[in-house]
Amino acid sequence: MPVLVTGATGLVGRALVAQLLAEGAQVRAYVRRDDAALRAAGAHIAIGAADDVPRLESALTRAHTIVHLIGGVWPEEGTSYDLLNRDSTEAAVIAAHAADVKRFIFLSFVGADAGSPNEFLAAKGRAEAHITTSSLEHAIRERHVGARRARGHDDERCRCALHAGRASGARDEVGTGGVVEAVRGRHDRGEERRYGVGVARADRD
Repeated sequence: MPVLVTGATGLVGRALVAQLLAEGAQVRAYVRRDDAALRAAGAHIAIGAADDVPRLESALTRAHTIVHLIGGVWPEEGTSYDLLNRDSTEAAVIAAHAADVKRFIFLSFVGADAGSPNEFLAAKGRAEAHITTSSLEHAIRERHVGARRARGHDDERCRCALHAGRASGARDEVGTGGVVEAVRGRHDRGEERRYGVGVARADRD
């Protein structure tokens, strides 16, 4: 059954689509505009806005898994952290329920917490809540990011927020391997699992 990858034109998205296709998966890429490279690679293209529930639901028809990669530290002008990270995730969860999708995989960040003083991490935390309180089988993978300036916060405040949480081990800057593992369903059915994308966390594997 197909896998839908949202945010497929990003760094992680392109790498993940390529890896899934190489393993013989049927991949649909949900993007804002057509992408010749993804199409040429063999992905089926679905076009729509990040928070467009009807289009997402249509793109998820007969799909088994959604890998939700939409979101980021640097929203475009006029786009809030909540719209890009929380609202897009809420739309994806609603659409996944409506389309009877079996598995929801989400790319988050270490330190994501709805109560965080960092706008980005707070939005990611609220996004996680939409997933963890749903009835969907899900896996949340956490990416570890360095000290980068988030809009509206000084460097030191951002550094503290972005380094919250435990992380150790070797880094994989793209980190698609663990996501592919989650797509395959290598975690206990119905049990929430949290992993570190690019970060080995033996205490949680």
